Formats: sequence, C-alpha cells, structure tokens
Amino acid sequence: MPPGPISFLGNAIVKYVPRESKWTFSGKLPSKRYGHLAAVTKGCLYIVGGFEVSRDKCHIPTGTCNRYSFSKGCWDKVASLKYPRCHHGVTVVLGQIYAVGGQSVESLWHHRAALPLPMCNSSLVVHNDRLFAFGGLVRTVTQDKSQPLTPIGDVLEYTPGTDTWVLLTSMPTPCHSSCLASLGDDIYVLGGQLEDDAATATKASYRYNPSTDRWLALPPLPSRLSQSCAVVLRMHVFE
Repeated sequence: MPPGPISFLGNAIVKYVPRESKWTFSGKLPSKRYGHLAAVTKGCLYIVGGFEVSRDKCHIPTGTCNRYSFSKGCWDKVASLKYPRCHHGVTVVLGQIYAVGGQSVESLWHHRAALPLPMCNSSLVVHNDRLFAFGGLVRTVTQDKSQPLTPIGDVLEYTPGTDTWVLLTSMPTPCHSSCLASLGDDIYVLGGQLEDDAATATKASYRYNPSTDRWLALPPLPSRLSQSCAVVLRMHVFE
C-alpha cells in the first residue's frame, strides 16, 4: 500500500528521556503549525511564529506566541510578534527571547536593531551572552520572486547592551540552515544547504572562535544534514 501524503502540520509534543533512551508522547500544542521555533526560559516553553493553514488550505505565516508552564502544566497565549514570521531564528540571551527582536519581562515585543539586510533561514546561537547569526538566504536586487533565494556566508554578532550588529569574518562557504552549538571557546557550525534547494545539503563542519574571529575546517559529518539541531552534552556535540 503506497504511503499517504506528507503533512507539514502537527501539534504533537514528544519528550526524550536520556536515561531510559526512549521517546514518549508529552501533550499537544494549542494549535497545529509548522516552521515555528521554540525557546525555554524562566521555567516556561515558548512557541514563536511559524505557519498555520487556513480553511481554504492556504499556508499563512503567523505571529502567534504561546507559553507552556512546566510547573502549572498548562498553556496560555502571550503577546504576538509585531509581524508574522516563519523561517526565523529564536534564542534566549540573558533571560530575554530574541526572534531577531526581543521580549521584555512584561511579555511585550519590542523592535531592536535591524539586520544589515533582509534574510531568512539564518542560524542563531548564544555564546558567552552574545547572539550570533550565521549565513542565510537573501534576494538580490536583480532577482525576481520566481527565482530561488541566494545563500550568504555573513556572520553577525548582536550585543543587547548597545543594540548593535557587527559583521565578522564570513563563513568559508556561503550556506543557510546550518545547526550550531556553543562549546568551550568555540562555536561549531554543522551542515546546512549550499543553495535554496534541499538537495544541496552538505557534510561540511567548521569550528569558529569569536575571540580570534578565525575559522577551522573539521572532518565532514557522516551524512549530509540541513535544518537539523545540535546540543552539547558532557562537552560533546550531538546532532
């Protein structure tokens, strides 16, 4: 029997318990969506933006944000983003959530310094309380909307205290949708896509040192990866 159609939408939450080495169902999101991002801070899980599907099957970006309290075991709705977002990055710096923007303790979103150029599919990581953005996709002046977006290798550092972005040494190869991990003095950049096409996923991996602003090529990954995630466990990087 042939497999059914693939659905991007879902609201299932699953939990992995390392000691038991198994996944378990752990509840549902308030609504089905995809392309959203998540962040955890102050004992709560935040779901930010993404795509929702209307009754006429249109895929619509949303600015809706929901919060789950681990202590209370319930969801509530918090302030929406200023504008709907998808294919964005979300991370936490000094207790505040950034979707290349910010959130105050009053659960209000505020504009912060804009990126030097409009982009999507950039990868974010927090390193020593500083926010870094690696690569992404942009549309050049000569491109129309029917053409694929162009990958860039820009590396940007954002400092919350001064609300400024600084351009650092570019990635060895322009790409987007890499997975990042902060480990020791370095940031690890793993995989990604070399074009606006999933078929161009790469095995490349690099180590970047923000203090020296230098790159070092690492052994290639076992397989090509993009839009993946990386975590640090006991001083090792896992994908």
